[in-house]
Amino acid sequence: MELIREVYGDNCLSPAQIFRWYARFKSGVETIEDEATPGRPFSVRNEGLIAKVRKEYKKNVVCKILCSQY
Repeated sequence: MELIREVYGDNCLSPAQIFRWYARFKSGVETIEDEATPGRPFSVRNEGLIAKVRKEYKKNVVCKILCSQY
């Protein structure tokens, strides 16, 4: 594994990912595409968190406007 990492650097797959791909191909799957997942993507809407983000965004926008004047 170290030799592969020396050659490919950060573009090298982790050993865990190599084992997952090996098992997948060994079981007969021949594509590299992800399998489709049923239903809608998981998401959560948290109104309290949204309000905090909006508040921080507005502070930063005001700061950027004020700081750009100097």
